[in-house]
Amino acid sequence: MRPSFDPLSLLAGHGPPRPVRGPSLDGESLARTAGAYRFVELGLFEVLSSVPATAPKGVGIAAATASSHHGWHSQLWAERLASLGVADAGSLTLPPSEGFAEVFSWLGSESRGALEKLVGVYRVVLPRLFISYQLHSEAAVGVADAPFARALRLVLAEESRWIWQGEASVLTLIEDASAVEVACSVQRELENMLGPWRSGQKPSGPAGRS
Repeated sequence: MRPSFDPLSLLAGHGPPRPVRGPSLDGESLARTAGAYRFVELGLFEVLSSVPATAPKGVGIAAATASSHHGWHSQLWAERLASLGVADAGSLTLPPSEGFAEVFSWLGSESRGALEKLVGVYRVVLPRLFISYQLHSEAAVGVADAPFARALRLVLAEESRWIWQGEASVLTLIEDASAVEVACSVQRELENMLGPWRSGQKPSGPAGRS
């Protein structure tokens, strides 16, 4: 029977943002989900790592600290892939949607400043990831879901901390009307890349990551 909750589709914005309990996901579905989570965590690690340490008001140092935690999360999902029999984690490290690939490509450009990167991470990507983690955790049932549920609890405990600390960094950089406009413009552009929440469509993505 097809599970009534698909965390991969939810992360891509292709489902209702609410928990729906149902049959446990099969091994293939869990592996695809772990790969998508790993893709996003790696992307967050890389974007935050690229914020200069010299960014004002300690923002660069905070970003470097947060990036290390996202790197650990990506390793956690690689371990889940290995436990599911996936020898090459990169083969399933795929974006949950084309929009996510576009967002990380945009954020990875050398022309992006600290404010643009942090808005993208903390006001666009991380909220969607957190919601998917939370609802996946609430929907997990059965023995097959237990290892995944433990991993979700670990990352949720950290993500809840980094979301508010990251937002504090964003607010620190919004010092005038010009910065407000930058923040709003970046969020609008990236949200348009990801698209609105909708149902009934399946995500797809390009080649995986190593």
